[in-house]
Amino acid sequence: MVSTSKMDSDQRAKSFRSDEANITVYRPGGKKNGPIKYAIYNIYSFALLLRHRPSVVLYYETISALPAIFYKRIFRSTTLMAHYHEYVSPDEYKTGMKLVRWAHRLEQKNYNLFNWISHTNADRLRLFIEDEKVGVELKRKTHIFPNYPPRSWHSELKYPENAVVRMVYVGALSLETTYLAEIVKWVIGSSGKFTLDLYSNNYPESTKQFLSSLDSEFVQFKGSVEYDDLPRTLSNYHVGLVLYKGHIPNYIYNIPNKVFEYIAVGLAVWYPKQMTSCNILFEGDNLSNVMPLDFDKLSEVEYSVKQLTSSAKVRSFYFEDVSEEVVDFIEKHS
Repeated sequence: MVSTSKMDSDQRAKSFRSDEANITVYRPGGKKNGPIKYAIYNIYSFALLLRHRPSVVLYYETISALPAIFYKRIFRSTTLMAHYHEYVSPDEYKTGMKLVRWAHRLEQKNYNLFNWISHTNADRLRLFIEDEKVGVELKRKTHIFPNYPPRSWHSELKYPENAVVRMVYVGALSLETTYLAEIVKWVIGSSGKFTLDLYSNNYPESTKQFLSSLDSEFVQFKGSVEYDDLPRTLSNYHVGLVLYKGHIPNYIYNIPNKVFEYIAVGLAVWYPKQMTSCNILFEGDNLSNVMPLDFDKLSEVEYSVKQLTSSAKVRSFYFEDVSEEVVDFIEKHS
């Protein structure tokens, strides 16, 4: 049984069941907004736990902690697992949503009851251990669980020589927190040497207005793309971009999903040089198709499709390579 807090009126995001995979996904809340949707999610999820009485409970992110921790407090034999897809600093907890702040305080009071805590990379796990002053006993329960795409995404792209370098970006867009304006200006100024397609369903009004004002054949906003359609969509490009400015620690110590998704389908990857965890991951690989860039000095970048084809290929990152530990842990305690 899977319960998620995604509240979406889109028909595709409603509850569904897969009897073949023995999975039911519940998405309570509908079109509700504000505190009401979070109240519905927490009450509904806790009721589902009481109904199904699972022996293992895995929740993602602090905002989903309340039902899982309350259930563990009642049924102490439950194996409680938490996975943090994002790193949230102490300052961000203090200034963020009150519900998340309160839920994190509850986590801190009950970490001794947890059986598994994981982050997506070593830097984020290290910061978590430092922030929470994790002792020896709890530290033994911490794990690194990267978020990689499935092996079925793998493909080897064929690049025609002398082609325009086709770039793509998938993800949240903001003029304040991403290098959107900088990359757009550079691509338009390249006069056809580069093109850029942008895919997103997460952007503020200011970004929407900026994108609407663009009048260039070299930069196109394509709207959203379904996750299952990503491999086929990405195969039309040469370079996958990461545009985060690193305005908070979560984005400095971040190796975004899109890095691994780009690599899986054979794209080169360009990311901002201040993304420390990316630098560490690829340090020493001597790969010119996975490059940290100074997005404030894009005019210094010189690149061609020929360089892409002559680059050493990056190592692979697939979900199947890292899932065994967590799967074995769940099966052992089920």
